[in-house]
Amino acid sequence: MKCDENKRSLINFLCDMDHTNQLLSLIGEGGPYTLEEADVVIISYLLELINQGKTHIQVLADDTDIYVLLLFFCWIEKTSARVTMRKYNDKVIDVNATADKLGE
Repeated sequence: MKCDENKRSLINFLCDMDHTNQLLSLIGEGGPYTLEEADVVIISYLLELINQGKTHIQVLADDTDIYVLLLFFCWIEKTSARVTMRKYNDKVIDVNATADKLGE
């Protein structure tokens, strides 16, 4: 989030997202975004793990932008998988709890 261009890209991505689309393809051939930032790759793995039926997914990260992306996709997907973010100081943030508080 230190780079203004990345912030604008993230905001545009979230604002332009088709919230009715159940298949969220972020990277790769045919996908709307070819940016291969680590944050986007993490989210693509999250979605893949959710589709595989994993019940608990924990991401190790300290970045606010990763948290915002995790929150957004948990909120959109309304996943039953427990998604948490563990910071480097071992604090664990329950992403699903925040997504639930957002409501509709």
